[in-house]
Amino acid sequence: MGMQKSSTDGLLHHPVPIAVQMKEETVSKTITERVKNAMINTVNYTKIGQKEGEKKQVTGKLIDLTLVKDGNLCVIDFDINKKLSIEETDKIRQNIIDNMLPANVGLVKTAYGGLHAYCNRDGYTLPSNRCVK
Repeated sequence: MGMQKSSTDGLLHHPVPIAVQMKEETVSKTITERVKNAMINTVNYTKIGQKEGEKKQVTGKLIDLTLVKDGNLCVIDFDINKKLSIEETDKIRQNIIDNMLPANVGLVKTAYGGLHAYCNRDGYTLPSNRCVK
Protein backbone atom coordinates (compact mmCIF):
# COMPACT_ATOMS: atom_id res chain seq x y z
CA MET A 1 0.00 0.00 0.00
CA GLY A 2 1.41 3.41 -0.99
CA MET A 3 1.85 6.28 1.38
CA GLN A 4 -0.96 8.81 1.24
CA LYS A 5 0.11 12.39 0.55
CA SER A 6 -0.82 15.04 3.02
CA SER A 7 -2.55 18.19 1.79
CA THR A 8 0.34 20.21 3.23
CA ASP A 9 2.94 18.50 1.00
CA GLY A 10 2.30 21.00 -1.78
CA LEU A 11 2.97 23.88 0.59
CA LEU A 12 6.30 22.41 1.56
CA HIS A 13 7.42 21.96 -2.03
CA HIS A 14 6.28 25.37 -3.32
CA PRO A 15 6.28 27.76 -0.40
CA VAL A 16 5.42 31.40 -1.01
CA PRO A 17 6.99 33.12 1.96
CA ILE A 18 4.78 35.83 3.40
CA ALA A 19 7.82 38.12 3.77
CA VAL A 20 8.58 37.88 0.04
CA GLN A 21 4.97 38.64 -0.83
CA MET A 22 4.90 41.63 1.54
CA LYS A 23 8.18 42.95 0.12
CA GLU A 24 6.83 42.70 -3.43
CA GLU A 25 3.68 44.59 -2.40
CA THR A 26 5.79 47.28 -0.72
CA VAL A 27 8.23 47.88 -3.55
CA SER A 28 5.43 47.92 -6.13
CA LYS A 29 3.97 51.05 -4.48
CA THR A 30 5.15 54.51 -5.43
CA ILE A 31 7.13 56.51 -2.90
CA THR A 32 4.19 58.91 -2.65
CA GLU A 33 1.88 56.04 -1.64
CA ARG A 34 4.38 54.79 0.91
CA VAL A 35 4.97 58.16 2.61
CA LYS A 36 1.45 59.62 2.49
CA ASN A 37 0.95 59.17 6.26
CA ALA A 38 4.51 60.20 7.14
CA MET A 39 4.40 63.80 5.89
CA ILE A 40 4.64 66.46 8.57
CA ASN A 41 4.56 70.24 8.28
CA THR A 42 7.68 72.33 8.75
CA VAL A 43 7.34 75.79 10.20
CA ASN A 44 9.23 79.05 9.81
CA TYR A 45 11.62 77.65 7.18
CA THR A 46 13.17 75.17 9.62
CA LYS A 47 13.55 71.42 9.27
CA ILE A 48 12.77 70.66 12.90
CA GLY A 49 10.93 72.40 15.70
CA GLN A 50 10.56 76.04 16.56
CA LYS A 51 11.37 78.48 19.34
CA GLU A 52 9.08 78.70 22.35
CA GLY A 53 6.28 81.23 21.84
CA GLU A 54 7.17 81.81 18.19
CA LYS A 55 4.24 82.19 15.79
CA LYS A 56 3.91 79.14 13.55
CA GLN A 57 3.92 79.65 9.81
CA VAL A 58 3.77 76.42 7.80
CA THR A 59 6.48 76.76 5.16
CA GLY A 60 6.92 73.23 3.85
CA LYS A 61 6.69 69.51 4.47
CA LEU A 62 9.11 66.74 5.30
CA ILE A 63 8.97 62.97 5.42
CA ASP A 64 9.40 61.45 8.87
CA LEU A 65 10.85 58.04 7.99
CA THR A 66 9.97 56.73 11.45
CA LEU A 67 6.30 57.06 10.41
CA VAL A 68 6.61 55.08 7.15
CA LYS A 69 4.62 51.93 7.91
CA ASP A 70 6.63 49.40 5.91
CA GLY A 71 9.90 50.45 7.58
CA ASN A 72 11.85 49.61 4.43
CA LEU A 73 12.44 53.11 3.05
CA CYS A 74 15.62 55.06 3.67
CA VAL A 75 17.14 58.25 2.34
CA ILE A 76 20.73 58.67 1.29
CA ASP A 77 21.76 62.31 1.57
CA PHE A 78 24.51 63.35 -0.85
CA ASP A 79 25.86 66.75 0.13
CA ILE A 80 27.96 68.54 -2.48
CA ASN A 81 30.34 71.36 -1.58
CA LYS A 82 28.38 74.62 -1.86
CA LYS A 83 31.51 76.51 -2.96
CA LEU A 84 31.69 74.64 -6.28
CA SER A 85 30.35 76.16 -9.48
CA ILE A 86 26.91 75.15 -10.73
CA GLU A 87 28.56 73.23 -13.58
CA GLU A 88 30.80 71.27 -11.18
CA THR A 89 27.87 70.56 -8.86
CA ASP A 90 25.74 69.33 -11.79
CA LYS A 91 28.58 67.09 -12.99
CA ILE A 92 29.06 65.53 -9.53
CA ARG A 93 25.31 65.00 -9.08
CA GLN A 94 25.02 63.35 -12.51
CA ASN A 95 28.03 61.13 -11.71
CA ILE A 96 26.29 59.97 -8.50
CA ILE A 97 23.10 59.19 -10.45
CA ASP A 98 24.90 57.38 -13.28
CA ASN A 99 27.45 55.40 -11.26
CA MET A 100 26.31 54.96 -7.68
CA LEU A 101 22.54 54.46 -7.69
CA PRO A 102 20.25 51.80 -9.14
CA ALA A 103 17.65 52.95 -11.66
CA ASN A 104 14.65 52.43 -9.35
CA VAL A 105 15.33 55.09 -6.70
CA GLY A 106 13.43 58.30 -6.12
CA LEU A 107 15.62 61.38 -6.51
CA VAL A 108 15.20 64.89 -5.16
CA LYS A 109 17.60 67.76 -5.84
CA THR A 110 18.14 69.65 -2.58
CA ALA A 111 18.04 73.43 -2.19
CA TYR A 112 21.85 73.60 -2.17
CA GLY A 113 22.38 71.31 -5.17
CA GLY A 114 22.84 68.06 -3.28
CA LEU A 115 20.79 64.94 -3.80
CA HIS A 116 18.39 62.84 -1.74
CA ALA A 117 17.99 59.26 -2.98
CA TYR A 118 14.93 57.39 -1.67
CA CYS A 119 15.80 53.68 -1.61
CA ASN A 120 14.55 50.36 -0.28
CA ARG A 121 16.68 48.93 2.53
CA ASP A 122 15.92 45.36 1.38
CA GLY A 123 16.00 44.15 4.96
CA TYR A 124 19.35 45.78 5.78
CA THR A 125 19.35 46.88 9.41
CA LEU A 126 20.65 50.40 9.75
CA PRO A 127 23.35 50.70 12.43
CA SER A 128 21.81 53.95 13.65
CA ASN A 129 19.20 56.52 12.80
CA ARG A 130 19.97 60.03 13.93
CA CYS A 131 16.27 60.91 13.61
CA VAL A 132 15.36 58.48 16.39
CA LYS A 133 16.24 59.54 19.92
